[in-house]
Amino acid sequence: MKNHVWKSLTALFSVLVFLTLPFALRADVLLVDRFDQELNTQIWSPSDAAAVYVKDGVAVLDQAGSGGDWVGLDGQEIFPDCVIYYKWTIVEYSGTGDTGGYLRKDPVLPGGYIMRWGYGTVSLRDSQDHAPQNAWDPFPGASSPLPANSFNFELKAALVSPDIRIQIFDLDANNLIADWEVNDDWYLSGSLRFDCYKFGIVNIDNVIVGTPDMEETIFSEKFDSETLEAAVEADDKLITTWSKIKSQ
Repeated sequence: MKNHVWKSLTALFSVLVFLTLPFALRADVLLVDRFDQELNTQIWSPSDAAAVYVKDGVAVLDQAGSGGDWVGLDGQEIFPDCVIYYKWTIVEYSGTGDTGGYLRKDPVLPGGYIMRWGYGTVSLRDSQDHAPQNAWDPFPGASSPLPANSFNFELKAALVSPDIRIQIFDLDANNLIADWEVNDDWYLSGSLRFDCYKFGIVNIDNVIVGTPDMEETIFSEKFDSETLEAAVEADDKLITTWSKIKSQ
């Protein structure tokens, strides 16, 4: 009896320790940046340090205050097949231009998969000519209206060659505004980029990049970007944990 109780307590302790481990120890998580501190220049390269910065726990792209037409934030790491998550907020819209950035920026050539927000639509584009895709045109079936009264969005993208899967959730209207699946293998690896062209000011938060093993978790309706897990009810979590302990 004592041995059984001891094993149960040991198992419970192991669960608690696992839940407190830093996310960096997870093999399926490649990058997490919540922008809680100043901009990490070992991860990101800002185009203009005065107009691309961290403030109040978010990354700010302030094209309106840059004195130029464009500002950008480039990731320095090259990712092969991966799953991407981030939150996007339109702070100030100038009425022209667009914003967004590369989900996969070609590490050598000026190409890649680009999300664009503006001109009344949200679209997935390619910056190079690939038949039957023309440069800068949205992929067929991958253009959605940009809600006029919405400012906060959540993006989930799985770039697992030869498929691209993207969902965009409108956090203000509380509904899915894009659910796309595109088949091609033009870009097998690349880096992230966020940019703002004649658009105004946008904020980025909770950037997460995971291995393809994270796809099911991140695309879950209950995914919690703060814990990197698909959220479950408290009762379910206790039942699951206790079931594991009893099996020891």
